[in-house]
Amino acid sequence: MTEKLFDLHEIATADEVFITNSLMEIMPVSSINGNVFGDALPGEITGILSAKI
Repeated sequence: MTEKLFDLHEIATADEVFITNSLMEIMPVSSINGNVFGDALPGEITGILSAKI
């Protein structure tokens, strides 16, 4: 897992994408500009982090 500014290519080729903030906590991202990530369900890392909240 890496925290940094990602360019669109890095995001589009990612296995899993999520966003986080203090209100939503962790929210999986299923697609951006029509690029679907995995099977459009929360990924393993998102699940692990969500379980810790």
